[in-house]
Amino acid sequence: MQDLVVYKLEQFETKENDCFILGSFESFHLGHLQLFNKANSLPGRNILVTFNVESGMPKFEENYFANSKAKYFQLARFPFDAVIELDFWEIKHLEGAEFIKLLSQNQKINLIGGKDFKFGNGAKWNLIDFKYDNATNHIVDFVKIQNTKISTSLIKQNLEFGKVEFANSMLVFEYPILAKVLDQNLLDIDYKVLKLHSGIYASKIYVDNLVFYALIHVGLNKQYHFQLIDFEQSNNWIDAEVYIEVFNEIRLIISTIDDQIIESDLDNAKQYFLNLLNKK
Repeated sequence: MQDLVVYKLEQFETKENDCFILGSFESFHLGHLQLFNKANSLPGRNILVTFNVESGMPKFEENYFANSKAKYFQLARFPFDAVIELDFWEIKHLEGAEFIKLLSQNQKINLIGGKDFKFGNGAKWNLIDFKYDNATNHIVDFVKIQNTKISTSLIKQNLEFGKVEFANSMLVFEYPILAKVLDQNLLDIDYKVLKLHSGIYASKIYVDNLVFYALIHVGLNKQYHFQLIDFEQSNNWIDAEVYIEVFNEIRLIISTIDDQIIESDLDNAKQYFLNLLNKK
């Protein structure tokens, strides 16, 4: 995994033929992958232009898909030359040409975005109609699943219903969570991050450059606990920051009698991961 270099807009120095991949990128789904593929086919550096999640962009609604650290943990797997992180409240007043001028810095650039991408004050501009002397626009079509456009809103809706495997089928990487270990197996999750349906989920946990198979237990009270699979957890994890990828729903929880991890959950998760390995 490479280091991901994240700039503020005023820190970034544009070079000729830079390819700016435009979007909010709350998640990184298969539609976004097509934007990257288009940029990768062009000469010049690949620059992802995204928004700071925690700054409270209205589009993210009352909760967000994942926090910025979790997002960048995954994006570091892609060969982006750089990321420009925008604060919505600092740029929302800019007209379309003003915003693109700040990106181009009088260099010839490429702008890559989806058919529905809008920008500038009041979201009045799109790449289909917008013209700027130094910019070449590249518009990428939607990606659909079951005749429905893939979007972060659709993915979040399925996660809230516990349909993790289906949500992951629309994502480039599995659903990410960043958490802090509070005690032996209790996790502290950012209160503004979307909460999964109560259930038991097959997951991987990354800590100190190590990866562990685990179950995530989301209780009826929306508290998150974890249990490692076939591994004894270290007490040194308390206060540690852990990164989690949630792969699949083992079962959903709808009553207090089922609100715990049981032996069959561990067996089903182990079988799930074995099946994944056998597919490779």
